[in-house]
Amino acid sequence: MEEKVDIVALGELLPMIQIIARLFGRAKSMQ
Repeated sequence: MEEKVDIVALGELLPMIQIIARLFGRAKSMQ
């Protein structure tokens, strides 16, 4: 099944989402 591929994609996207969230938090705190 292709569901495993989706899970792997999510596992790779989560770290990127965390990095973007940190950048957003810094940008808001700097303003």
